[in-house]
Amino acid sequence: MKNRVRLAAATRYDLPDFWRHSLLGQSLLAMSESLRPSTLMIRSENVGSNVEGLSTFYNRALDACSDDELLVLVHDDVYLHDGFFVHRVEEALGLGDVAGVAGSSGGEPDEPSWALSFDAELEPLGWQTVGQRSGAVSHLDPRRSELARLTAPPVEISEYGPFEMYCNRLDGVLLMLHVRNVRQTGVRFDERFAFHLYDIDFCRQADMAGLDLITHPVLITHASPGNFGTPAWKDAARLYRQKWSAS
Repeated sequence: MKNRVRLAAATRYDLPDFWRHSLLGQSLLAMSESLRPSTLMIRSENVGSNVEGLSTFYNRALDACSDDELLVLVHDDVYLHDGFFVHRVEEALGLGDVAGVAGSSGGEPDEPSWALSFDAELEPLGWQTVGQRSGAVSHLDPRRSELARLTAPPVEISEYGPFEMYCNRLDGVLLMLHVRNVRQTGVRFDERFAFHLYDIDFCRQADMAGLDLITHPVLITHASPGNFGTPAWKDAARLYRQKWSAS
């Protein structure tokens, strides 16, 4: 029976290589077809002159959903370990309107991270001391060989805090949205944040609109250490601070 979970992901790969080489494609192929998300929106070859910002793509994915669908937004360098993934999504969105695997509550409104603190020049200072972190993510060294990446990666979990905690910021590595509830508020991704801070900004908007944001245990492995400190990230962080400093 068709489930109501729709998954959207953007990738630099063309479609054949997405299935052959990306962690997300490999993990979806490993699932039983009947237990996979019923609809896949894969934005392939998202690079160079063909590039589309994640916020723009995610808004398109949201617009393409019917009210009763549950939308999963996930990076292509993520391995979904749970063969009953769609059930985890149903569980999560039975508890909240927007769900993720890691996030936090509290914190300064203009801090451009759900976990780390930064100085005025956007240099990292360590963990935020205000607020409470939640959730867990398994991480994979991105330097692993291509051959090693074609198999299910080992699980090496980083724990941040208790699950099923209400948050005001979630990590965008995997976001789950109850389409009807999000749509009713009019909350959308700010398309000025093409590849960085789109997640924190969206969550701040959702929280202010009265949506419930929650973490839920969904076992994933992410093969990225993050992009803090790059010029593109710093540009987005300055825009984010400008937008939220008066909150």
